[in-house]
Amino acid sequence: MKVVVLNGSTGADKDGSDALSERIAALLERRGSDVQAYTLRECKLAHCVGCFACWIESPGLCKTDDASQEIARAVVRADVAVIVTPITFGGFSSAAPASSGAVGWPWAAGSRSAVTSSRMLRERARPSRP
Repeated sequence: MKVVVLNGSTGADKDGSDALSERIAALLERRGSDVQAYTLRECKLAHCVGCFACWIESPGLCKTDDASQEIARAVVRADVAVIVTPITFGGFSSAAPASSGAVGWPWAAGSRSAVTSSRMLRERARPSRP
């Protein structure tokens, strides 16, 4: 099973996100999963500038050259994506929104839009059939 672990901790691991991400990855690897882990604060991720190139020019792909494309490919190819983020003011950490564009779906577990967008990305990742 392919698993992507996205660590949304902003630093100073007072919230335990770094330790939790590492434990989850280690456990899944021991059980035979192929795990790719990303600590989002260490990735070069640009914020969205609202150019809409990802909608008009290259659907689903940001024109900014950063780690978002690598992360998006990993999420699309994964069977499971694990998102670890501290709860900050009732929501996700500030590292998470920068990567939400990268993975192409909102940071709402189980939301209909998350499932729909994830399916759309999977369809784009598949080779076209004749």
